[in-house]
Amino acid sequence: MNKWLNWKPDCSNSKLAEMEKDELSENEAMCYKNIKNQSVKEASLNARKILSPDVHIPDKDLRIVYELYRTAVIEGSALYQCNDEEQAKLWEQHFKRNLPTDRWACVIRENEINILTTS
Repeated sequence: MNKWLNWKPDCSNSKLAEMEKDELSENEAMCYKNIKNQSVKEASLNARKILSPDVHIPDKDLRIVYELYRTAVIEGSALYQCNDEEQAKLWEQHFKRNLPTDRWACVIRENEINILTTS
């Protein structure tokens, strides 16, 4: 049993040291981290587009929707009381599909749309 615990490969010590030293440079590590984060963001966006269907926003509401989107992106959150529950749910679907990955939308108190920062 002790033979297994003390086993070492037949490589020279310099070869082992070289293998252990084979680490990413700081710049390479940052590049890998950026690529990894980017693919997580892309996956999140793709999932949102699949889970939240594209909805048609009436022309009369587009200005308000644009202002809410702009406010949410710049300030981090927005709250708006819609005309009715149906409008709130429609806008929620629109925002869930189109907001940046660190923002989320939900309906509160039946007819209010709440856009918030998640991270």
